[in-house]
Amino acid sequence: MFWKKKKSAPDYWEAYLAAFSERVVDRQAIAKIPFWVMDTETTGLDPKKDELLSIAGIPLQGYTMRLEDSFECLLKQKRPPGRESIPIHGILPAQKVSTISLESVLPELLAKIGKRIIVGHHIRFDVQMLNKSIKSITGGQLQNKVLDTADLARRLPAFRKKRMEEPISLDHLCAYFALKKHGRHTAVGDTFLTARILCALLKALEKQGLKTRGDLLRKPLKIHRY
Repeated sequence: MFWKKKKSAPDYWEAYLAAFSERVVDRQAIAKIPFWVMDTETTGLDPKKDELLSIAGIPLQGYTMRLEDSFECLLKQKRPPGRESIPIHGILPAQKVSTISLESVLPELLAKIGKRIIVGHHIRFDVQMLNKSIKSITGGQLQNKVLDTADLARRLPAFRKKRMEEPISLDHLCAYFALKKHGRHTAVGDTFLTARILCALLKALEKQGLKTRGDLLRKPLKIHRY
C-alpha cells in the first residue's frame, strides 16, 4: 500500500510561526507595542460560503502609522459579489477587478504582519475570513493576538455602560473623537480610519492608567485568537 506524502507547509509559513517562539513581556510600554491595523471587504457576511475581495493593513507603533509598510490588495474573485454588498464596497465582478490570488501575496502579507497585535473594528469576522483562506493554503491559522476597537472603546466611560449587545460602530467612534471620514466601506479607507481611532483610544486609555501591554490585554477585555 502506498501512502500519499502530506504536503509540507511553505517556508514563509514556517518563518512566520518561528517568530512566535520569542515571548513578549507584559511590561512592554503601550507606545512600544507593534500593531497591525487591518480591514477586509468580502462577497458577503457568511464566513462559510463568502470570499475575500480585498485586504488592507497598516503597521502602527508609537502612535505613528508606517505608511511605507502598508498593504493593499484587490483579490481575484472566485464568484461575483452578492448584489446586496456591491453598493457598500463598490467592487465589481472578478473580470473587472483583479487576477491576483491570496496565495501569491500571502508571503508579503505575513512578513508585514509578523507577530504584531492585529487590530480592527469588529475584527473577528475579518480574521475568520482570512484564516479560512490561509488554512487552505498553509494548513494553519494566524497566531497573532487580536484586539477589537469596539471592545477597547467599552473601557472608556462614554461607552462603558453600553450593553454588550448594543454595537459600537466605526461611525460612533469617529463622531466621539471628531474624526473626518474618508473612503468608508473600502478596505484601505476603513483601515486608515481605524488606525486613527486606535491612536485616539490608546491615548485615552493611557490617561486612565493603562501603561503596558499587560494592561491593554488584561481581562475582562476579549482577546480574540483563532
